[in-house]
Amino acid sequence: IRVLVAVEDDPVAVTDAFGAAPIPVLLDPDGSAFAAYQGFGLPLTVFIDSEGVIRSFVAGPLDETSIAAGMRAIEPVGSPTSS
Repeated sequence: IRVLVAVEDDPVAVTDAFGAAPIPVLLDPDGSAFAAYQGFGLPLTVFIDSEGVIRSFVAGPLDETSIAAGMRAIEPVGSPTSS
């Protein structure tokens, strides 16, 4: 599973905040990725499965439990962590 974080912000601030994050960070200064995913407010989390299908949008901040549940919902069947 790959996770992309689209951020419409100052690239320096994003690098400072997410530079050491263990996930790829997509800089989206003009908002084009946000618009392509039909973004409607920030923060916005888009859960996309391994086939590239958007499975859910979650508007607003997420806690660790919600993120884990969203990730489990998009795991490929038969993966070591899927149930």
